[in-house]
Amino acid sequence: MNEDETKAIAEILDELGTTSNVQVRSSHELAAEVNKAAADEDKKRAEDGRGPLRRRTDYRAIALTGQYVEGPRSLLRGPSTYAASA
Repeated sequence: MNEDETKAIAEILDELGTTSNVQVRSSHELAAEVNKAAADEDKKRAEDGRGPLRRRTDYRAIALTGQYVEGPRSLLRGPSTYAASA
């Protein structure tokens, strides 16, 4: 590993330790729309003789502090919050 690669790794590790604000748009309606769009896409793919795409199937509104987010909100994410939410 040369000096440039070491620097790049150090920068990446430093960035992983940085806290970020994340905008969230989440609702039960949005989750339902995503599920419907995925089902529509799978139907089109089946008509073309292709199989469904691999994707998550458990779309739902994001809960923050016990309440579901309705409309745009933001939350603080960082290394310690990732471990707590897992």
